[in-house]
Amino acid sequence: MTLHLTNNLWTLLNKKRVKNLFLTRVSQALCLVILFTFSLTAQKTQHDWVNWSGISLSFSPVKTLDFSLDQQIRFDANMSQFKSSFTELGTGIKVHNAVSFSFSYRYTQRNPYQQNKQRLSSIIRFKPDLQNNNFKLSLRLKHQFNYVWNRSESNHDLRAKISVKYDKKKWAITPFAAGELFYDMNHPTEKLSRVRGQAGIEYPFKKQWHKLAKKSIEIRYIFQQELNGKIPEAAHIIAIGMNFSFKSNKKDLDKVEKKIDKIPHEYRGF
Repeated sequence: MTLHLTNNLWTLLNKKRVKNLFLTRVSQALCLVILFTFSLTAQKTQHDWVNWSGISLSFSPVKTLDFSLDQQIRFDANMSQFKSSFTELGTGIKVHNAVSFSFSYRYTQRNPYQQNKQRLSSIIRFKPDLQNNNFKLSLRLKHQFNYVWNRSESNHDLRAKISVKYDKKKWAITPFAAGELFYDMNHPTEKLSRVRGQAGIEYPFKKQWHKLAKKSIEIRYIFQQELNGKIPEAAHIIAIGMNFSFKSNKKDLDKVEKKIDKIPHEYRGF
């Protein structure tokens, strides 16, 4: 039944008029989230400059399945003090051309004054096929459960994110923007706890060491505003990340299998 509903939704979005209207409404929603985020700076807040630096590896053995490994380190107090570092393992599966599900586990090492924590996340992502192929749209809904080992400290968050990027083949860079809302599912009244607005560029390296491997660098500015507390915190985040993606090719795998078949059994080692 789920696949039937997904196919019906996909058929509806493939109509040109619906596509244009859908892109317009989503773009308006993204602009509203970003404008709302920056408008909060008018309130009494405590500002800080933060740096995020990391590396991301992903591998797709088949088109519908991928695995990922992320490592990141963060500094706050105007980028002068270690805040945290984390390692995250994830896997995702594509159930339709536009719909995918993913799950991840994160272990975070925090500064000496805080306990290390862990996170379990489940994500559903929707990427519709737009009439303008240069624009790439992504809608993401994420549930995350954060907890501290051997302690009762835990919380549930629900995150809704809208991302748009402009991927033109002749351009050397790919600009993108996103807006995100955080909902604290543990808080009895103030559910909306945090907002983020961001913009950045991705630069894919033209010279790759292999046709099945791609690498790129991302640079982005993120404004993050906490909404709860007497003096909510606002973070100006400069994030830099290296991305490496690998995928298998059936033709190459077939070539490897043919070469193995030519090796005499006594020399294969199995």
